[in-house]
Amino acid sequence: NIILGESYGLWPFLSEFNEPGAYLVEQGRKYAASPQAMGTQMALAQGTGTMPAIIGLLTGMPDTGMYPNYSVGMLQEPYGLGIGPVMKKLGYKTVFWYGGFSTWQNVKNFALEQGFDEFHDASEMPSNETNAWGVADGDMFKAINAYMDKHRGEKIINVIMTTSNHPPYSVNVAKEGYDADKVRKNLPDSIANTDKQINEMGHIWYADHVMGEFISKEEQSDPTSLFVITGDHSERFTFAREVSPNVASTIPIIFYGRGIHKDWLAPNAFGMSIQIIPTLAELVGRPGQTYEAMVPSLFTQEEFAFNHRLYLDKSGKVLEQSASMPQSYGDMIKNMRELAAW
Repeated sequence: NIILGESYGLWPFLSEFNEPGAYLVEQGRKYAASPQAMGTQMALAQGTGTMPAIIGLLTGMPDTGMYPNYSVGMLQEPYGLGIGPVMKKLGYKTVFWYGGFSTWQNVKNFALEQGFDEFHDASEMPSNETNAWGVADGDMFKAINAYMDKHRGEKIINVIMTTSNHPPYSVNVAKEGYDADKVRKNLPDSIANTDKQINEMGHIWYADHVMGEFISKEEQSDPTSLFVITGDHSERFTFAREVSPNVASTIPIIFYGRGIHKDWLAPNAFGMSIQIIPTLAELVGRPGQTYEAMVPSLFTQEEFAFNHRLYLDKSGKVLEQSASMPQSYGDMIKNMRELAAW
């Protein structure tokens, strides 16, 4: 189960935001700290929006500023590097879940073209909590639980795109159990203490909370379940004062499940979102099986990682791509982008 959390950034996981982060992403932190979890210290999202993240996961290629989701029908076969073809080759049924509607950004047609067997959206999910985007995350996760209960024993990969942590922030989070006072009393000066901001953080809490409920239920129903917890991007959250790209532009990548060992990744491991694909292939693949990728798995620590405008290396700093960065980085980025564009 790959949970691609809407605006599920790394910042609430960072020690400098322990308050209110320990409450806002209590579930994510819990799974990240488990002895049967491994993850990156930080990772770069594919871009600053949801569709670039989905494009990255579905194509397996770095961002080029192009939108192949609007070129559906021009290909005779999938690119072959995305999560769909890689997991199908390893024997999995591929299912995409979206809490919004399938016509948004042509996402259903694009997913089906890129190796997904099924696509399910808000129109199929019973819900009393709807908004401009579709259904609330909790109802989407219930629909996935119900689907899985009918398909136990099958090899399935669910790619799950959440929606609730997004404007207009209309979920009644207080009704769901959000304690705004816990957040309001423990805010750093980098976060504004306004009703609007407190409600927005309530949606971070809600998305994390119902994700945790989903993981717990699936784990009870099938102890062999494996979960990847990550975010599509982070930049939407507005801080009261300027923060570094390490805070504003990074996402978590957490692999959690029975048989995972924390020490498989170094404590200072870093990467980029499309490395989820080869990493997952190496975790679930069997001897003799193969996969194709443009980037190595997270088990092979590269010199640097990059996205549409930033790079991250062993210095631990996220920096803007520029002429002052090492030439080898610039050459690699140029080569990979040209290959992806071609």
